[in-house]
This record gives sequence, C-alpha cells and structure tokens, in this order.
Amino acid sequence: MNTQPTAHPSFELFFEACQHPFCVVTAEGRLVKWNAACARALGRSALDLSGKSLDEIVVETDRAQVRSTLGGLFPGPSTADLECRVLRGDGSTRLLSLRASTYGRDDLAYGVFEDITGRQASAAGSFLAEEVYQQILDVIEDMVLVKGPRSKVIWANKAFRDLYGMSNAELHGLVDSPRTEPDFTQQYVRDDQRVFETGDRLVIDEEPATRHDGAVRTLTTVKSPLRGAGGEVLGTVGVSRDITDKRRAERDRQLLEQAIGAASQGILVAASDEEELPVTYVNAAFARLSGRPVAELLGASFRRLVGSVADAAAAEQLARAVAERREISVEFPAERDGARAWMRMALTPVRDASGQVTSFVAIQADITAERERRRHELALKEQQHLIERQQRTIHSLVTPIIEIWDGVLTMPIIGVVDSVRAAEMMTALLEAVSVRRARFTIVDLTGVDIVDTATANHLLKLVRATRLLGTTCALSGISPAVSRTLVGLGVELGELRTFSTLRAALRHVLGQLGVSVVQVRA
Repeated sequence: MNTQPTAHPSFELFFEACQHPFCVVTAEGRLVKWNAACARALGRSALDLSGKSLDEIVVETDRAQVRSTLGGLFPGPSTADLECRVLRGDGSTRLLSLRASTYGRDDLAYGVFEDITGRQASAAGSFLAEEVYQQILDVIEDMVLVKGPRSKVIWANKAFRDLYGMSNAELHGLVDSPRTEPDFTQQYVRDDQRVFETGDRLVIDEEPATRHDGAVRTLTTVKSPLRGAGGEVLGTVGVSRDITDKRRAERDRQLLEQAIGAASQGILVAASDEEELPVTYVNAAFARLSGRPVAELLGASFRRLVGSVADAAAAEQLARAVAERREISVEFPAERDGARAWMRMALTPVRDASGQVTSFVAIQADITAERERRRHELALKEQQHLIERQQRTIHSLVTPIIEIWDGVLTMPIIGVVDSVRAAEMMTALLEAVSVRRARFTIVDLTGVDIVDTATANHLLKLVRATRLLGTTCALSGISPAVSRTLVGLGVELGELRTFSTLRAALRHVLGQLGVSVVQVRA
C-alpha cells in the first residue's frame, strides 16, 4: 500500500481490512493510495501501482469517459458512478463498476469499485464489455458506430475511425466529426432520434459522410436499437458501407446504356456459353432495323438470326466467322418498310483475360444512303474521266501534231495562244519530238490572226525548248499583219527561220534532208 500518511490510524486499519477495492486519485488521475484488495483486483504489485496514471490502467477506448467523469467531481463534494474496463498486470481486461467521491478537498477523489466482468451489464456497456467483440468488429470492412442518448458517440470500429481520421478517445461523447457539414449532422441526429423513439430498425439507402480529407462519400446505413434487459432502447448501432464507387459505376453504366440505347446503329450482344448464342442485349435501333420487337429478340438464337439473312453469301460468311470466333464486316440487301435497303453488320468477339470468347457484339447499320452516295460518286468520277478524255481529244484537235515526213513534224496553231494553252502545246510537242525522234519541227501560224507580246514569248519558249531536244524549229504562215506586229513589239527572232507559207517551210526542210521536190504536171 502507498505509505502517504492519513489523519486517523483507525482509518488506516479499516482501509487495509476492507474487502472492497479502494483507491485515492488526484484530480489529474494519478494513484496516490490503494488497499490490498485494489492491488489484487488490478493484478498488480504495490511497486507497479506507485504513481500510476489512470491512463496506464484504463483501456484506451474508456479513458475519455473516465477523465470526463473524474473532472466532473471537482470541486467537491460530489459523487459519480461509472463502468470502465481496466488492464490487469497480465494483460487481461476486467470490467469494473466504480463509485468515486470528493469530500471537500480540491485535489483528491476516493473510489471504491467492484469487478463485474462476469455479469450481464446494461445497455452499451454489455456490448462493449467483451474486447473480443471489438476486435471482431475492427477487422470487418463495414463501418460500425455505437451511440448513446442524444446521439453521443460511445464507440466506433476501425473502418469508421479511418473514415473520420479520429480515435475512439477523440470520438467519445461527440455527436459527429467537426469536419462534417452541419446539415449532415442534423440529419444523423434525426435518424438516431427516430430509432430511439420507435425502437425500429432504420434502413438508409444513401447518406453523405465527410471523410477526414474533406471528400464527401456516399454510404448506405442500417441503424438498429440497442436494448437493455427490460427491452428499453439505450443506444443505437449503425452499420454503414461506402458505396461511392459502386454508385458512380452504376451511374456510368446507366449513362452508357442510355447512350447505346439511343444510338442510331443497331447493337446486339449474344452470349457464347451456349450453342445457340442467346441474345442478352439489343437496343431499339437493332430492333427497328431487323423489323422485330426487342422482346422477341431477347433470348433468341443469334445463330438463327444470322441464318435468316436474306443474302445467302452474307449469311454463310457470318456463320463461318461465328464458328471461327473472328471479326467480320458484311454488307447485304434487306427489305425495310416494304422497300429494298442495304445493311452492314460488323461482328466482333469479346474475350476475357484468358483469351476465351465470352460474347459476340453485332453492330448493324442501314447503309442504303451510303451506297447510293457511293454510286453517285462513282458516276461522277466516270463522268469526270469522260470529260477529261474529251478535253484531251479537243486539245489534240485544236493543236494537232502531224508527222508529214520521216523526222519532220508540223504543229498548226489556230486561235489565241494564252499561258495555259502554251504550256499544253509545249508538253505535247516536246513529247512528240522525243517519241518520234524528229529532226525538224514546223510551227505553222497560218490560223493565228493576232500576236501580242505574250504570244510571241510563248512561241519563242516553244522554239528554244524543242531546240534543246536536238530538233530544228521553223515558223511558217507569218502574215504581213503578224510580221508588222512582231516588229512593232520589238520581238527578236534571232536565228529562227521563218517562212510565209507552210509549203515554203516544208520545201526548205526537205531540202535540208536531201529530198528533191519535183513538181509533176498532169
């Protein structure tokens, strides 16, 4: 026993002889005196108890309650009763019923207690008496919260403590976490009060909860009454599960289903775990395109649907792709609203992580308008090609290149020579000179009435280009008007040979080739 002196020796004898555990503690909760019964009840030696703080003896989850009760005794005189669990010297726990009093002194409280571990305790005390229950509740993933009257927290399991980021000592006696929105807390209190008043179990499908980091999570909660021996409601126990991710996934799935359901393309899903590949999902567009109601398609055999495709070749291709578990896209004719239409079905197998096909997804689209557009585009291309061929024919007629003798080409020019036509003339003439290995080229201007600077420059470029290929170029058909124009424009023809007529130019060229031209009279 502690040797702190007392006022009366007779009190010391009574103190030691008392069979009830008795102790004296300071206002700060530190032991200063105890009797032998107290040491036995706590399973500790006198040396171990000397100067011991109650926080070192009382179980952690009950410390806040003990401190609160002890603090309420000062200044005295005052008396309070409570139940708490203590740690014995061997590490086991016991449940004590304690009456503590103060008698006028400001710094000491006197307590006598009884070990009631084996008894059926009242209300939440009974529930909390067995530490093994708390250990069990701490390992489950659901959140468990025990509350007493006026929604005051008594105990929370680990999952709930992790949600709030608070210990049981910090939660004890609170209505809710200080981080929680007031509106949320008020609703929690109303729900607790309803359970207290009705004694009925309350199921809350969704309720918000503010996590320790400020994030608001969605919980589903069941609040049940805790009853005493007489059936009276003494507290509530709430079991909550975080369904935030589940609700988000459900919303995402609903949005996806709505999007698929509203799609203009037909979408069908068939399971592959049965021989007939039963249809497990079909949207409204697929039903519309196939001309069959959704209710009729669900559960139907996808194999038979494939086999009912009007086009035999398309049906065979689809059936083979199903058998071989591979992708395919097939176009086929169909009847829609009494008219001929064209459909495209794209079939894709869906595989699991092991590579096994679990289902098939078929996407069907009406491509009638697309095929008609392709047909028009093809017709337009054919028309464009025809126009291009006609233009080439016209160009060849407007600017013909004639081989009038072996190695001699002539190109008559008629009309106006602009930059576009000049380029076409040069391309055609150079190609002809290269292909036919011409030694002489005669450009005949008999059909050109007007020659301006641009025309003259085009002609000179044409002559120089042909000269680079090794052919001699001459101009024929230069009329007096054209001649005056060229002189007036200051065009320098250089060494270029010019002739008044094509006949004269031809006679000259043939002479260069050593060919004699003899006029035969009839």
